[in-house]
Amino acid sequence: METLGYDSLVIASYIEKKCKDNKFYDLNNTKIQKLLYCCYGSVLAIKNKRLCLEYPRAWQYGPVFPKVFKYFKKNKTFNKISPPEFQTDIKSILDMVIEFFGKFNSGQLSDWSHEEGSPWHSVIKLQGKKFGSFIPDEDIKDYFEHYVIEK
Repeated sequence: METLGYDSLVIASYIEKKCKDNKFYDLNNTKIQKLLYCCYGSVLAIKNKRLCLEYPRAWQYGPVFPKVFKYFKKNKTFNKISPPEFQTDIKSILDMVIEFFGKFNSGQLSDWSHEEGSPWHSVIKLQGKKFGSFIPDEDIKDYFEHYVIEK
C-alpha cells in the first residue's frame, strides 16, 4: 500500500500540539499511541494510503508505534520535533480525528482498541499471535471504513 511517507515522530508531535490547542491535557504515551493509530487508520480508510513509514504493532495495551513509544518514554514530549506542513486534506483528517478521539482518556482509548472485531483483537485473540506482531493494514483499513468513518 502506498505511503504518504511521514515520520511517525512528526505526526506524534502534531498530535501533541493539537491536543494542547484543544485543551486535552491528559496526554501520556498510551493516549499518543491511540491517537496516532486513529489517525493512521482514518487516513488508510479515507485516502487508501499509509500515513507514515512505521507500522503499528499489537502490544498489551493496544496498537503501538514502537519508535514513538521509545521517544516519548525517554523525552516525555515531542516539543523538539517540528510538525510538518501537511497536505490540506490530510490535515483535515488528522484534525477531525484528534478533535473527536482526543476527548477520551488513555484507558478509554485502550479499551476501545481492544474491542471484539478490532484489528488488535483479531491479531492477538483470534489469530493468537504474540504481542509485538504487526497489525495488517488491510484489517485496519476495513475496520476504520466500517466502524469509524461510517459512524
